[in-house]
Formats: sequence, structure tokens, C-alpha cells
Amino acid sequence: MYKFWMATIQVVLACMLMSTRAQTQASQLDSLYAIGEYSKAIGLYQNQIPNTFNERISLAKIYLAKQQNDKALNLYKLALNKKQVLKHRFTYAQLLLGQKQYQLADSVLTQLHIDYPKNAEFVYQLGLSKKPNNTTTLNQYFAKAIALDSTHLRAYYELAYFYTKIKSYKKAQETCLKALKINSKHKKIIGLLAQVLYNNKTYQQALEYFKAFDKHYDVPEFMLKKMAFSAWYLQDLELAIQYYNRLLQIDPKSYRYHQNIAKVYNASGNFKSAMRHAFSALRHKDVSQAKIYYELGLAFLGTKQYKLAVSTFEKVIDETPNYEVAYVKLARAADLWHQDKSKVLPYFERYETYFDEVEDAEYKDFMLRRLSDIRRKLHFDSAK
Repeated sequence: MYKFWMATIQVVLACMLMSTRAQTQASQLDSLYAIGEYSKAIGLYQNQIPNTFNERISLAKIYLAKQQNDKALNLYKLALNKKQVLKHRFTYAQLLLGQKQYQLADSVLTQLHIDYPKNAEFVYQLGLSKKPNNTTTLNQYFAKAIALDSTHLRAYYELAYFYTKIKSYKKAQETCLKALKINSKHKKIIGLLAQVLYNNKTYQQALEYFKAFDKHYDVPEFMLKKMAFSAWYLQDLELAIQYYNRLLQIDPKSYRYHQNIAKVYNASGNFKSAMRHAFSALRHKDVSQAKIYYELGLAFLGTKQYKLAVSTFEKVIDETPNYEVAYVKLARAADLWHQDKSKVLPYFERYETYFDEVEDAEYKDFMLRRLSDIRRKLHFDSAK
């Protein structure tokens, strides 16, 4: 009997010693983690896997700090097989999301949501885990998160983004506006609202929110392009020029930015600047150049260089034979260049040949009327 009790005591003492060592080891890990000695902490477990829950969690946190997420994930999985602790279950789920293991994340978060149905963050994260599946009910998760926490701005953003993707722009706009009542300077929501309005072609309102974004944050290139187009559409030519110049600072060799700013300069009457950018566009574009030549032709026309305008519009038509307005501008340049209207007649007759039977030709009435005037004039001149 004595031997039995002695053996039992020895086992209990051994277990207590192992537990104390494990607790000491976990405590040591936490201390090293607190002062940023991550490599030293990892060195304590070279070629071995920690045995206890606390050690595994502590080491997992260190691997996370070192951005070795795969190792952290394995340790969380091992630890949670032994003991389900809420905060670590949630960390594990977030780590799964970060590693794009959406199915596993969905499973963990679904259980968390079942266990804690009034936790807004759990249902929000559950919605994130379902995003890659493009589920049509995705809005329900983010809407529920907002119902549970009316200040959950990330849920507002995801809900508005969902509505944007399905082109329900009115709902997207309403959701963004509700969020901005909570935080009027929220970067992602201001940016999203501006793009929602832009996609809905309400350019005046879109530009207001683009400007608000520009006031507080660095504007990415894709957004700056939309700002430039909005300003051009609204015929705020000075503002459009400002935005295209900013785009050219980002990409000085973009033929499209040079082409677009040339178009704006032509509209504003600054033909020299239009010409300069059109030439730059031609230098940087190695495929079809018709639209650039068109802007260059307009600049020549605006500066009364009619001969150059004629040759430039000819290049446009050579590249794009159905470019109706190029025929119109070509004939206009020739009309202004030549006093002898017999030299102008072929340009208008060329338009007539190509577009007379095109029902929706935009300039047909004007061009055929001018053609008739020229023929009448030539007839009367010949009769003198």
C-alpha cells in the first residue's frame, strides 16, 4: 500500500512539475514577445512542438508577429483542438481569412455566430468569408451586423460595395450616406460613394465627393481619371486640365492622357497647348493614331494653319474611314484654305459619297447644304 501511494505521489509531482515548466515556458514566451525578441522565443522550440495550450497560443502570436502565418495557423489549430477559447477561436478565424482559407473560416465563424448570435463582428466576418463565393445573399450578413451595431462602418462599406457590384446604385448611395453620418471623413466610404455616383452618371455629385476625398487623402490614378472625365463632362475645362496634368505627372508617357488634355485644350481655345500634347500623344502611341491626329487637326484649324489641318484630317480618314466628323473638319479646313471653291468641292463630294446613304449620319444636313451652296456658286461663276 505504501509503495502504491508513493508511486501515485511521484506521478502527481511529475505532472505538477511538467505543468509548472510549461507555464514557465509560456510565461517566458510572453515576456520575449512583449519586448520583440521573436527569434529568441522561436529558438526555445527548435525541432519541437509545444505541448500545452498556452505555449501553442503564445508561440502562434510570435509567428504572427514575424508574419509566418502558416506556422501560426498550424499552432492555433493544434491548440484549439484541445481547448475552445473564444478570443483564440476568433483570432484563428481571422487568420484563416487572411490566408484565404475561406471554407475553414466560414466553418469557424458560423459556429461563433451560432454561439454568439448578437455579436456584430462575428456576423460581419462571416460575411467576409462568404464573399469569394459571390453569394446573392451576402448583403444579409452585413445588414445584420449593422442591425446589431449601427456604428459598424466596415459593415456599411461592405454592404454598399455589394450593392455597387449588383448595380443597385440607389441603395449603395443610401448606405454610404448613412455611414458618413457616423464618420464624415471615412476614406473608403467617401471614395466608394464618389464612384457609385460616377457609375450612375451623376457626375456633378460624384465630383463633389471626389473633391472631398482629394482634400483629405492621396488620390489613386484610377480615381483621378474619373475626376478628370467628370470635370470634362461638366465642361469645367480648367479643372479637367488640372486633373489631366496630375495624371501626366503620374504617367508622363501616357498617350491617352496627352490625347485627352489636347481635347480639353481645344475646347478651351488654347490651341497651342492642344498641339503640344497631341504631338506628345503621337510620340507615345504605337497603334491607331486617328483620334490623336483628329485633336491635332483641330488645333491646326484653331490656329488657322489650314493646309496642315487638311493633311492631318486626311491621316485621320486614312486610318479610320468611317470617322464622320473628320470628313466634316477636313472639308471645313479646305473651305477656309481655298478661295477657289472648285478645289473645295471634292472634299464635300467625298463626304456625300460615303455618308449620303447612312441614315443616322450626324452632319449630313449641314454638309449637303454646304455642298449645294458650293455647286450653285460654281454654276453662277461659270455663267458669267
